[in-house]
Amino acid sequence: MDVLCSDKTGTLTTGTMILDRCLDPLGQPNERPLRLAALNSVYETGIRSPLDTAILAAGQPDTQAYAKVDEIPFDFERRRLSIVVEGPYGRVLITKGAPESILQSATAYEVAETSTPLDAAARTRCQAVYQHLSAQGYRVLGVASRPMPAQPGYTAADERDLVLAGFLAFLDPPMTGVRDALQALRRDGVTVKILTGDNELVTQHVCTQVGLEARQMCLGDEVERLSDTALAVVAERTTV
Repeated sequence: MDVLCSDKTGTLTTGTMILDRCLDPLGQPNERPLRLAALNSVYETGIRSPLDTAILAAGQPDTQAYAKVDEIPFDFERRRLSIVVEGPYGRVLITKGAPESILQSATAYEVAETSTPLDAAARTRCQAVYQHLSAQGYRVLGVASRPMPAQPGYTAADERDLVLAGFLAFLDPPMTGVRDALQALRRDGVTVKILTGDNELVTQHVCTQVGLEARQMCLGDEVERLSDTALAVVAERTTV
């Protein structure tokens, strides 16, 4: 063997998520994103991720006050999941997912219980918050909501005009001994390639922590555009 392809989460890292920060859209500590995310996670019927486990460990919602109405399951195109609940504030859609996906569908943001239109300047500030967290090695989820009218069912088309509540930041520390294992592989002439669905900033941070050179990265949209022949050439010189 001269090339070993490895996942990142649960292989380079422990795969055990720890919720470290709950922030409003502008990066200030705020518990509302956690309260919304916990309602989303507790009513989710799909495969529960380590992120859901960390959310529910940090904040068990009072489900007595809410009733689940519908669910829009996660998929890898939207990269988000929504739950519709009926509660003290009426019918609400709660969405959590990749921050860039949530922000793309948001038209307002919420700070100190006040909703403000998400103009270009505010959007840039919100992007800076989650990108800074990602560069520090955090896994980040965006959380948003919107009031919903009563209707027979809900689809991904309803995930629009969202109000961004903020971000949840999770730590997934490197696994003990990974750096030594990678050094041993290098000594034996084995090159390690990382294949991951995670954010490139998070991946770069983790690779640096375990001693992997990660300057050469090929992202999913680039892979989509490459022919098999071109991808083979890129794969030879790319670590992630």
